[in-house]
Amino acid sequence: IGTSAYMLLRLAAIGLDDALPLLMSTQRGEGGMGFTSNEIGLALFGQGILLITHVLVIFPMMKDRLGTLELFRLSAVTVPLVCGMTPWLVDLQAYLPSWILWCVVEMYMAFKVFSLATGFTSVTILLNNSAPPHAIGTVNGCSQTGAAFSSMIAPALAGSLFSWSLQNDLKFPFDFHFTFFFFGLMSLGLLICSRIAPRSLGRRYVEEESLTAAA
Repeated sequence: IGTSAYMLLRLAAIGLDDALPLLMSTQRGEGGMGFTSNEIGLALFGQGILLITHVLVIFPMMKDRLGTLELFRLSAVTVPLVCGMTPWLVDLQAYLPSWILWCVVEMYMAFKVFSLATGFTSVTILLNNSAPPHAIGTVNGCSQTGAAFSSMIAPALAGSLFSWSLQNDLKFPFDFHFTFFFFGLMSLGLLICSRIAPRSLGRRYVEEESLTAAA
């Protein structure tokens, strides 16, 4: 379960990180936001600051209140939402003044950071909780192998799907929205993982518990 969740998270994260700059840099009227390289850098710079704040301050506070498993279940809901709402930034751009648009972009970045950072951190903890100490290295090795496969295919998928969506002359949802909807659909698998994950993953693996369950 943990390995599958990690693979899906990596697929969504790498896909978004690859497709979002493409969306921002594509000219307005062609399915993009028409941002300059400086504007894209500014948006991503804000994301970096938010990520540091989330990992160092926000996630530990939330973990103490909700627990690791509940945070994973929360991210399983928010990650598909982040993917699906991304292309609507283009649709909103035509109706918002520049300064309001930038506020919306940074709020989106904050939501994206919250969702993905919460997901990655909680899944890493759940993976370590899923196995006895002598097997943690093997479990993490398997999860990293799966994540590496996701990291390999996500950029190719994002680039080819986005290019196809701009050239196909099809209407919604197969226009520039399609790439992000695709990754949103893929990340719905996180909901399945979160539903079938046993509550025991929320605490440290104890050898005695495993023996008792087996008996």
